[in-house]
Amino acid sequence: MAKRWFGAVIATMLCTGAQAADIGMSRAPMTAILAAPSYAWTGFYVGGHLGAGNIRNNYLGVSSFTVATPWIGYSIGDRFSANATGIVGGVQLGYNWQVGSNIVAGLEASLSLSSLSHFFIGPTGAPDDEYRTRLPVFGSLTGRIGYAADRALFYVKGGLAVGHIRFALEDFTPPIVGGFRHSTTRAGWTVGAGAEFAVARNWTIGLEYNYADYGSFDAGSGNLDIMRVSTKTHAVTIRANYLFSTGPGIVARY
Repeated sequence: MAKRWFGAVIATMLCTGAQAADIGMSRAPMTAILAAPSYAWTGFYVGGHLGAGNIRNNYLGVSSFTVATPWIGYSIGDRFSANATGIVGGVQLGYNWQVGSNIVAGLEASLSLSSLSHFFIGPTGAPDDEYRTRLPVFGSLTGRIGYAADRALFYVKGGLAVGHIRFALEDFTPPIVGGFRHSTTRAGWTVGAGAEFAVARNWTIGLEYNYADYGSFDAGSGNLDIMRVSTKTHAVTIRANYLFSTGPGIVARY
């Protein structure tokens, strides 16, 4: 009888110990779940843009020496302006730095050709004084700062604007005819804003607005007749960029 009782106790102890050992066993670690990586905006990029622009020129008669230049049709203090629209297009290149998960800063240089020009008859003097102003080429060097929401980037920009401006004034009706031309490259400033969206790993498309002020310059025939011209532009362009990404985006673990 004692042997049977002792055997039952031993069997019970062995069964309890096995269960305890099973409970104490460490479980295999779960595989980490990785979230989809966010888009990486850091890196160099190059691309092109195409759109529409508006040019506005303000004119001021600074001096008018009509004795030596009898065809001049404006007087000192005369003010007027003109607007025109045209096509703009060109290339841009730059570099983005993504700071943290949302802030993107960068530098960009752009060069554009345009059809921005206007031809009009001056509102003062005889109705045969034709004014012509063109902005065939312009560029900029700007800083950018923006907010990245994964594959979307919203930004503002500002910096240096440089434009080549051609101005001409001509009286083309005899018997008193004449005219002068002036060509200059002006440095001014520009501000803008835009939105950019990643449509593939390295390709982005966007929409951008820019305002530029190129200051003013004096043009004349050399006979003490001076017309002061100031130029400003607005432009809206569609952009496409190829981004040379420097690495993967931020990966979240859960």
